[in-house]
Amino acid sequence: MEQEVGKVCLVEVPIEKTFLFQDQITIDKSLSTLREGLSYRFIQSFMNPQQKLLIVCPPTYALKELDTKANNKNLFDGKGYIKALPKAEYPHVVGQQSGMRSAIIKQNGKNYRLKGCGNGTDGFTLRKFEGDIENAVEIRGCCFDHTVKRELFMNRKVEQILKKYNIETGNISIGYWQYGDVESINENLEKNLQNEMSLVPKYCGIYETIGDFRLGTHLLQGLRIIVSSSVTDWSVDDIRRLVTVQSRIVENRKSPNGNPWDLNNTQFRERPQGTIFQEDDYQNNRVFDWEKEKDNVSITENLNVNSKLQNISILYQRIGYEIGKVKRIFIDNDISWGYFRDHSKFYYHSNAHLDNFVLIQNGSSLLAPVDFDLAFCKEEFINIDIDFDAQLNKSSEIQENKNYGKFDLEQWLFYQDQERIGLELAIGGMDMILASHMFLQKQKTDVEEYIEILLRDQMRIGYLEGMQLKDDSSLFYQRMDKIQDIIKEALNLTQDIIS
Repeated sequence: MEQEVGKVCLVEVPIEKTFLFQDQITIDKSLSTLREGLSYRFIQSFMNPQQKLLIVCPPTYALKELDTKANNKNLFDGKGYIKALPKAEYPHVVGQQSGMRSAIIKQNGKNYRLKGCGNGTDGFTLRKFEGDIENAVEIRGCCFDHTVKRELFMNRKVEQILKKYNIETGNISIGYWQYGDVESINENLEKNLQNEMSLVPKYCGIYETIGDFRLGTHLLQGLRIIVSSSVTDWSVDDIRRLVTVQSRIVENRKSPNGNPWDLNNTQFRERPQGTIFQEDDYQNNRVFDWEKEKDNVSITENLNVNSKLQNISILYQRIGYEIGKVKRIFIDNDISWGYFRDHSKFYYHSNAHLDNFVLIQNGSSLLAPVDFDLAFCKEEFINIDIDFDAQLNKSSEIQENKNYGKFDLEQWLFYQDQERIGLELAIGGMDMILASHMFLQKQKTDVEEYIEILLRDQMRIGYLEGMQLKDDSSLFYQRMDKIQDIIKEALNLTQDIIS
């Protein structure tokens, strides 16, 4: 069956269990939840002892599910779905593709995000682990018992906190289903579904959602195209005339190895569980202290002869403001979006990036945060570091980590600071998770590079205000109608890109 671009078919499959959330998941710091949380920290072998399965392990106790009913028929009438290529006559529903492992479907007038409903239309597949462990693999296309519960719980917690500040989340927690034998329907499909590592239970989280236009993939990419078309006859001198504040940022907006800090920097790669990047990457790139407001360049006032570019500059500042405010609220409420190290001593997860904001269209705010499957609270945080080399070599000479399995304040503060720095680097122009294939390829001129840098400085000015919980000083509300038209134009240019 041929599918439209951006659309995907979903078919009903056997499920083992459905669960309606209704705040029936909680933090329970006990010996059993500690053991369960740490169990994902170790290499697991199923079927093939030579193949090492790694499942993401947030540094936390396992969450406890209060409602233990085996089947909750109130959730999608007890049905479960997976993305597939059905034969023409086989019943299916059509949804919107959302990344590789998710889809959005409409039921009863509401949009629902199904997170973990198959890796494309292949089912549940394996991929080589992107770390320093040989013969290691990870399962693609699903959520796991601990991550599906974690996202339902943390998404709800974040929603309750942000509501006090009149800020929305992009998703509302509904529940999950656990898949059964998905391969049993293959005779009705044009392409067989896989269920690799079938002994590992696989889950799909269900959320009511406001949409899937992402800040990085859709809005900022669309704005780049608009800006580029607006400065085709500009010279570098025209850019310099916009600058009214002496700044070190424009001169030094390159890493020591010479790589520019721009939207095409792809040395950081995205994984389904979040962003992975190397420990030394922070040390090898210039990091700006957020208190140093004087290092930012404001160009909005000097763009008064070009009202469209001025409104885009105001929009960039507002984007930064909302990001900064959300991040500050997370810090004040002891919430990590999901920065930690688990299976590799060289790579860290981080979910605090620009594509984890979705667009609120025609609202008084622009952005709503999403993706909390690896998020955690300070009260449940534990140190999960072990001797990596000893684990891999099965050595008995394991150097004891006295903080292992315990709360570690020093590590908590380090992780929080690194998460903040990573988000600030992305705002400054070093977008860590934007893989090159997501974007329309275009060779930039010097003028385009300079204007991007200056607009990112404008975003950073707003970010500083948001981080300090100040009032928004931009002209966003005065220009809202014109800015909303620009947003619609940008999204029209990028709406076919899958985030």
